[in-house]
Amino acid sequence: MDLTSYPLSMLVIFIVAMVMSSISTTLNKKFIDPNLMRRFREEYKELTRLMKELRKESDPDRKLKLERKIKKKQARVTSLQAVIAKQNLKIYLVTLVPFLIVFWILSMIFGMNPVAHLPFDAPDFPLVSAFARGRNLTFIGWYALSSIFLVSLLNRIFKIHV
Repeated sequence: MDLTSYPLSMLVIFIVAMVMSSISTTLNKKFIDPNLMRRFREEYKELTRLMKELRKESDPDRKLKLERKIKKKQARVTSLQAVIAKQNLKIYLVTLVPFLIVFWILSMIFGMNPVAHLPFDAPDFPLVSAFARGRNLTFIGWYALSSIFLVSLLNRIFKIHV
């Protein structure tokens, strides 16, 4: 059984992407505080509302009050953002080495050979050529598409709002 032949290559890479996405999602679920994320979204939404209100306001006194409120809200949003970024960085550092090892193994197995086929020709841009050539996707392109799909699906299933 040749793992590099189409369509088996698609399935192998999809399964690898599923495992890596599951690990990433599990770590997100375990280490990112959902209440903190919810509070950040609420604070950010309120900040956006206040900024819109400030743009519409014509009364100088009211404008000054809104500017003070916005300044306080921005400080809270920034501090929440820093805490969330720290949590995300921990997850990133934990998953980086396994991800690099998996990518190295996949590159040894598949190289730049086509592993999947697109129903259309890929645009001919320098960055895109690492992912696709014509209608053929390399393992990087197929992994990226699979991973994007799987991460968004798993985040919805587990109600993770990143």
